[in-house]
Amino acid sequence: MKISRKSLIFSTLSIVILLLALSCASDPKEGAAPKLTANPYSGSGRPLILAVYHPYPNFNTTVESSIRPLPGYSGWVDSRMERDIQRMRGVGINGVLLSINPEDLADSVRFERIHRFYELAAVQQPAFQVALMMGGNNELSVENVSQFVYRKGLADIPSAFKLNGKTVLVFDKQVRLVQKDKNVDNTFYFRQIGRNWPQLPQGNAIGRPETTDGIVWVKTADNHESPDIIGKQIINLQDSWILPRGKGVNFANRLRHAFNDKASIICIQSWNDFSDGSFMEPNTLDRNLMMTVLQKELGILSK
Repeated sequence: MKISRKSLIFSTLSIVILLLALSCASDPKEGAAPKLTANPYSGSGRPLILAVYHPYPNFNTTVESSIRPLPGYSGWVDSRMERDIQRMRGVGINGVLLSINPEDLADSVRFERIHRFYELAAVQQPAFQVALMMGGNNELSVENVSQFVYRKGLADIPSAFKLNGKTVLVFDKQVRLVQKDKNVDNTFYFRQIGRNWPQLPQGNAIGRPETTDGIVWVKTADNHESPDIIGKQIINLQDSWILPRGKGVNFANRLRHAFNDKASIICIQSWNDFSDGSFMEPNTLDRNLMMTVLQKELGILSK
């Protein structure tokens, strides 16, 4: 039986359209990055990997059966700090953006815990890097926060993350920064960006100084953007977590995009933000899947 050229072209186009539709359905927000077969960085280079870390995570999840870390914990005691640092280092994370609010710095008990975390991170060889990430719906002065960090000795601990000799501060996108902070000589600061996580900043992007163009943010999940209806079938909230987490595929895809862009610093959101659904800490939903994904994707950079 002969097949006409017109029919063959139509069949081929139909297959291509079907494959494209399936690809879009699996991840509607971004194109799939090719699997890495070689290190995109020159020589044996690799990016610095940082993870947003919540010392007091919110476990009030929006699903019926609450998803919890494994093993469970309460508080921020030394044993948990040491375990978290070892786990993160074990999968290739070089440091954390310690997510806190101004109230945490003002509270003597919580500040003691922050200082202790810096100390335990400094014991590592090389030192596990720590930068404060200021959150909350506040108006903050970079100058005031910087002065506090230096006055309290946090900038002098070997684990304090620095760029070009300057202590790094990060500010959540909700924080309102006052204008007088344009010239802080001893501090390098930048903002956490919004929902468009895979994109490399372009020049003077809003809230992002041009000097931070080598920094890329990568999310493990997009729970807050997940659709309520898929294929005209209403999905429950727990499914809406499982879908955008994509069994690790979406996270791997975003990492590859960042590697291909030769990002010098990759900030992962996050180690343990359970309320947002963006977490890689071992948990009751998918165990240590996201840790395995990160370790596997970083593996190609070591070859």
